Amino acid sequence: MPDRQRRELAVRSALALTLLAMHGFGSEEPRQAFQRLRELSAENDDTDALFQALWGHWLSNAGFSREVRDSLVGELLDLAESSQDSVYLLQARHAAWGGPYDTRHATDLEHIEHGLAVFDPALHVPTARLFGGHDAGVCGLAHAALTLWQLGRPEQAMEKCRQALQLAEDISHYPPARTQAKAWCAILHKFAQDWPQARRFAESAISVGRDCGALPFVYIELPLYGLALLKLGEVSAGLKAIDERLKVFGGNEVPNGAAVALSLKAEACEIAGRTEDTLALSDESIVLAERFHAAAWVPNTHQNKDEVLLTLSADRQPEAEAYFQTAIACAQRQDARLWELRASNSLARLWQSQDKTAEARDLLAPVYDWFTEGFDTAYLKDAKALLDALS
Repeated sequence: MPDRQRRELAVRSALALTLLAMHGFGSEEPRQAFQRLRELSAENDDTDALFQALWGHWLSNAGFSREVRDSLVGELLDLAESSQDSVYLLQARHAAWGGPYDTRHATDLEHIEHGLAVFDPALHVPTARLFGGHDAGVCGLAHAALTLWQLGRPEQAMEKCRQALQLAEDISHYPPARTQAKAWCAILHKFAQDWPQARRFAESAISVGRDCGALPFVYIELPLYGLALLKLGEVSAGLKAIDERLKVFGGNEVPNGAAVALSLKAEACEIAGRTEDTLALSDESIVLAERFHAAAWVPNTHQNKDEVLLTLSADRQPEAEAYFQTAIACAQRQDARLWELRASNSLARLWQSQDKTAEARDLLAPVYDWFTEGFDTAYLKDAKALLDALS
């Protein structure tokens, strides 16, 4: 390849990565830059540049169209298999396992297993800056933790969380890895309703992320940090953190990330007593999540909305009951056992208040009996206490 084309590819690559860091994953500028890099690398038969361009194009489209994303993942996997380059094999799987908002849990775990099987910190950590700026090893372990939690394996999830944190410490010479490990572990502890730990991890992720320039993870954590503050009684500071996150990206927000941020703000508004805002934000979050494939958060968003409806008036009980049923059905479609348990527990409690004791027990008991671990988690403890009361 002539030196001029080689230099142009290097400049285009640096430009695309810079635009991604400056404008965020949801902006048009990096999408266009990676598309142009893709065209040039194909013209010049540069496989390394082409793979990087496809990966960057995938990342800048990941929160929008599943069809486009899946097509790009297919191209990445084909390139990786044909070359057998370990960086390609790892990063193709990294793209294939998606993000924490999707619901293809079994497929994601399979891609994570294949990716981690080839992961070598000494070889692959130095390449992380070329692929989203974060480490694929930490990402795989953390994503496995969130996936296992939703599948009803909380003890296995916490073990993967510990492994992600340990790997991040082992490669602490690359600070963004510590940011991402703490960020995903904060989400896991939010799932577990362990608010002191969620706050600690989120606060640390924000601090380390700001110091090392890993700003996407900072903005992922702001609404979660704010919600943790609210849960722990710091209402004003909590709402301020959430509002900061929602104002940052403007039109450059990734839709599936916006769906999660809106869901978290809805929870925050509930704590702050802003019930109408909770209902409106929940509806907005559900629409975005279902349209842009962040469905993993939908059962929880339905659940939070239902709890608010029950506080408004006894006349809203039929509406709340219908939403609880929707949350249960949604969780069942996703095989999200913990979200099914949470929604079933809430509906069973409503039925208990209506003297439907047998129906409540028949609903909750088989869901609870499925579990083989995690009996010290808040959701299983609540379900066990309710089942005892229904006996």
